Amino acid sequence: MPKPPCRPPNRVVRQSKADRRSSSRCARVCAAIIVAASLLPSLSLAAESAEKTRRASNESRKATSTVPPGRCVSQGGQWPPFWLHGKLPRRSPKGGAQELTHCRVYKDRTCCGRDNSDHAIVSTRRLVVGGEPTDDCIAKWEALQCATCHPLIGTQHGPPAICDSFCNAIFSACGAAFFAADGSSQHIFPCGRRDTLCARLDSFASSGRQFCQLAGFDWLPDSHGAGVERRGGRGEEMGGREGEGRGERFCFDGSLTAAASKARGGHKGGGGSGEKGVDEEEEAEEGSSGWWEQWVGIERGRPFGGNVVWLVCGLVLTAGLTYLRWVGARSRRRRAAMFALRRVEARARQQQQQAEGVRARQQQQLTEAVGPAAPASVPSTAPTPAHATVATTTARSSARQSARLPASPPR
Repeated sequence: MPKPPCRPPNRVVRQSKADRRSSSRCARVCAAIIVAASLLPSLSLAAESAEKTRRASNESRKATSTVPPGRCVSQGGQWPPFWLHGKLPRRSPKGGAQELTHCRVYKDRTCCGRDNSDHAIVSTRRLVVGGEPTDDCIAKWEALQCATCHPLIGTQHGPPAICDSFCNAIFSACGAAFFAADGSSQHIFPCGRRDTLCARLDSFASSGRQFCQLAGFDWLPDSHGAGVERRGGRGEEMGGREGEGRGERFCFDGSLTAAASKARGGHKGGGGSGEKGVDEEEEAEEGSSGWWEQWVGIERGRPFGGNVVWLVCGLVLTAGLTYLRWVGARSRRRRAAMFALRRVEARARQQQQQAEGVRARQQQQLTEAVGPAAPASVPSTAPTPAHATVATTTARSSARQSARLPASPPR
């Protein structure tokens, strides 16, 4: 009768079922990790935008009480905060996270970073795409958006101040362009693709002063744009708290050449007063701020940047891959243990069969050596003589006595 096929023991079956359950659990965990990693950037960006809006609304109020004169002050409102908030204006870094992508006329000395220049690019692009402007309007609007990167504008408290002549020039050049209004801030901005209600600029404002105020800027007479001087040595502008008290606040008149020359002259930090130059102070401040804060973008209360989002996503994916690797290694170890158990059982079964065969051959050899068993004798019914019976009894008794008595010692 053939033997039934070899089946693994119950514990091996339980191990294989456990492996299947572990694989399904691992698949669910991986799916959850992938979904969380895909949703994390959008949630982080939404939280970041809300945090930026909240901080920008409170930036102007905090700046008046914490930032000394002559240092970068975030404008608040619709403008992103400066990455050098509370510090002296300096040269824009090359190839870093805060490199200027626009408004590079102020790269020698500015308070702006990449967020500020990107904001100017987006605003100009909105005007070009949906505002139907003229070339003169585009050039003047671009200069207006870059006014916040001016070293004198960036160190003043409050909204960026624009001279009356430049406000009138922009209003006359962009009067036929289309703009839209923000219901929450009551400010106007160029019409975009998603804006449903747009109108010409001359329907929102009737003068350059009104236009600048509706756009979120501050209006000042032209006399504040030409008679501004810089204090030698430390690069502090007349226009901080002291200048505001005397009515000497600086306004931007749209002259990019003059602005660039002032920025270069202020960056060199001359003066014969014997004080430290601006470059030396910038190097000292850069050394005091840690590289981690500059990379993450949380210096001076700034909200988290996109680097943190990708950092968290990378950590989540790394943890998921590490878990998958651990589960795979455990499954391979269990599979190897199961195969080893099967090999041991098969070897033990083979040895048992060999032992049974050896015993069968030994029994056969023993049977052949002894020979066949003698047949049982049939008792005779004939009467036995009396002398034969007596002899047999005597022999048996003598044999018993010889077996009981010990052997005599030799003499």
